[in-house]
Amino acid sequence: MRIVKVVFFALAGLVAGGFLFKSGYREFSETRQLQQEAATIEAKVVDERTRHRGKGRTRYYLTVEFQTPTRAPVVQETEVDYDTHSQGAATGHVLVHYLPTSPSVLRAGPTVSTEFGNMLLGAFIVGCGGVSLLFIRQPSNRKELAEDTVKNLESLCDTDQRYVTVDGKTFTGVDQNFYDTAQREFESHGFVFLEDMEVIASKPVKGLTRTFVRLMLSPDRTRVANIFHVKPGLLFKTLGAKDARVIGIDTQMSDNSFVCTDSAETCNALNSPPDINSSHLPASSTVEMVLTAHAHRVETHAVFRAGAAPVKMYNSEDVRRSMELQNRIKAAFRQKVGLSKEELERLAGTRNNPVVNDLHADLERHRDQSRRDAA
Repeated sequence: MRIVKVVFFALAGLVAGGFLFKSGYREFSETRQLQQEAATIEAKVVDERTRHRGKGRTRYYLTVEFQTPTRAPVVQETEVDYDTHSQGAATGHVLVHYLPTSPSVLRAGPTVSTEFGNMLLGAFIVGCGGVSLLFIRQPSNRKELAEDTVKNLESLCDTDQRYVTVDGKTFTGVDQNFYDTAQREFESHGFVFLEDMEVIASKPVKGLTRTFVRLMLSPDRTRVANIFHVKPGLLFKTLGAKDARVIGIDTQMSDNSFVCTDSAETCNALNSPPDINSSHLPASSTVEMVLTAHAHRVETHAVFRAGAAPVKMYNSEDVRRSMELQNRIKAAFRQKVGLSKEELERLAGTRNNPVVNDLHADLERHRDQSRRDAA
C-alpha cells in the first residue's frame, strides 16, 4: 500500500508539474517575444477585478480594449501587478504591449517583465515526482527486498495453471496488429491457427495486464508456434518495465524433453532446466529467423539426446498436455535450485554487488528454513 501511495502522488506530481511547466514555458516565451517585438498602445480599461486566494495572496486583473493599426478590435483580460491595477482602475487607461502578429498576446503595465516563475515551479514539481519514483525502484530495506523476490520466485514455481480458450479480439490492452501480422507470417510457412488461450495461474505475477497466447501448428505437426504480447501495468511501467512482443516455437521430444526458440530476449537472465533446451533470440527477430534457428536446434538436440524424435500434436488438447508438462519441469527445476547468484547478477545487470550478495544469502536462508519446515 505504501508503494501504491507513493506511485499515485508521484504520478500526480508529474502530471501537475508537467502542465504547470508547459503553461509556464508559454508565458516565458511570450514575454521574451514581447520584449523584442511588441507594439505599445494606450488602452481603455473596461473592467477590473481582484482575486483573493488567502494567506495574503492576491491577484489583480484588468480588462483592456484597444484597436490595432489595422482597425482590429481587441478586448481581453490580463493579470497585472498592484500598481498597474490601481492606476488603471483610477484613470481608466493603461499602457499595453502586444504582438502585432498576434494582438491577443499582450501584457499591461509600464514594462514587460520576463515571466519564468511557473516554469521553474513546474520543473521543480516534475523533479520531485521523478525522485519519488526513483526511490520506489528499490525496496525500503533488505528484508523487504528478500520477501519481494521470494514472492516472484513462488510465481515461477507455480504448477496450478488453467488453460482457457478465449476470443483474442476482446483483449483491448494488447497489440492486436502484432498478433495478426505474426499469424500471417506463420501462415505463409504453412502453420494453421489452433486457438487463442489465456494462461490463468494460481500465483500470477502482479503488475502485468491481462493477455493471451495465440497458438498455431506447423504442417508436420511437430512445432507449436506461440504469439503473445506481455504488457506491464502502470506500476511496472513506472519502474522501467517495457512491453514484450514475443514469437516462439516449441517442440516436444519423445523423451519428454523440449526444444524452445523465441524472441524473449529478456529471459536470458534465467537458466533453463536441463530437459528444456531454450534459446532466447533478440527481440527484433523475425518469424523466418526463429523458424530457421529452431529447425537447426531440433536436429542438434536429437543428436545429443540419443536420437529423441519430435512428438506430433494433433489438436489443442495435445498442445495443452505438452504445455502442462513443460510447466511442471520448469517449476520443479526452480523449486530445486531457487535463484542462483549468477542469475541475480544478470537480472541486476551487475557483478560482485554487495546488495546482490546479501540478497542471495537471504534467499538461501529462506530455502533452508522452508526445507526444515517441510521436514
